[in-house]
Amino acid sequence: MAYNTYPQVADILASVSQDVRQQLSSTAAPGQSILMDYINRVHKRVLRYSRWTFLLSQPQYFKTVKSQSLYWLGPKDECPPGVVNTGLDLKDLDKIKKDSVLDISNIRQLKWLSTPPYGPQLQDTTGMGRNGLPATWLQDPNNPNELQIYPPPNNANPSTPTIPNPIVQSVTGGSLAARTYYVKITFVDSLGGESASTANGTEQWIALDNLAIIRTPYIAFNTTDIGVKYASYNVYASVTEGSETLQTVTPIAIGTDWTEPTTGLTTTGASVPTANTLAQFGAYLIKFQYYKNRIDLTSVEDYLQVPTDYFDVIIHGVNAYGWNLIGKPQESQQSFALFNSGLREMIWDKNLFPEGVEFIRPDAQTYVNNQILGYLPPFF
Repeated sequence: MAYNTYPQVADILASVSQDVRQQLSSTAAPGQSILMDYINRVHKRVLRYSRWTFLLSQPQYFKTVKSQSLYWLGPKDECPPGVVNTGLDLKDLDKIKKDSVLDISNIRQLKWLSTPPYGPQLQDTTGMGRNGLPATWLQDPNNPNELQIYPPPNNANPSTPTIPNPIVQSVTGGSLAARTYYVKITFVDSLGGESASTANGTEQWIALDNLAIIRTPYIAFNTTDIGVKYASYNVYASVTEGSETLQTVTPIAIGTDWTEPTTGLTTTGASVPTANTLAQFGAYLIKFQYYKNRIDLTSVEDYLQVPTDYFDVIIHGVNAYGWNLIGKPQESQQSFALFNSGLREMIWDKNLFPEGVEFIRPDAQTYVNNQILGYLPPFF
């Protein structure tokens, strides 16, 4: 389910005022302050009811620093001394999702801890951290912007960026005949190291009076743990597969496309390197997701954190407070019942496929379950 629209406080105010027949005005100051308080209460109650998926962030990534266990995820200008600033600059971090912290480089999930580890496996005899592969993590609830990783990473990742097959296109220009090109690329780091290329590369037909364009590759994390940058790339091409030669006088900065000159390809350049001399990445790449802070609603311009799909649930909750305020307990109870029903429906939406499966299991009372399969428990 996509959550991409959110109601404003003003929308809730107007709807509640209508529901109680304008006995509480959405514009009159006395009624508005009361309704603002009610909206904030109901909003907070909904957000406390579950760890909703609409409060879950997109995946976040950062690189480890050798021998460092403390990583700052919050506002970058508030990073305390002695803590690695990841630069993520998160301003709405509440709690990190427990099963979401992964060491991508070593393809392993980090185990959640409630307190820092102690013992010979993670510390040396002086009580300092013993470097190794990241294994565990924790988040202090009193300091949520700091993620702790144990043991301190040894940053022994030998990987280098994977070389993609180049994207080859064409543009009108020149007066060359139609031809087929075979193209490969390599990455070049800021120390002059160069990668080997892919085995096959890209085959592309270029029409008459057209020039080839090699689209720039992309590297998500382009700096090693010691600061060497994967900053540029080389183009190798030929009309004969397996005979690709260097077409660039100097490496091209990543972010810039390469366009074939009007004279066509050169055949005198160097051959594609077979050895990879790029600097090793060193760092480990950590991935996680987090639940966002539950905000206080203080203005009619504020946006709720509950999507528009559940607009009516908020309305019923605020209606219950409104009816009770003006001395109509029966109407208040009816609205409160509708509010609770709405919360259950929100949970149904969230848990329709609780294990990420592609089907709905048979109900325990169905004919298929009882007569054909025999009784099956809910999580067979």
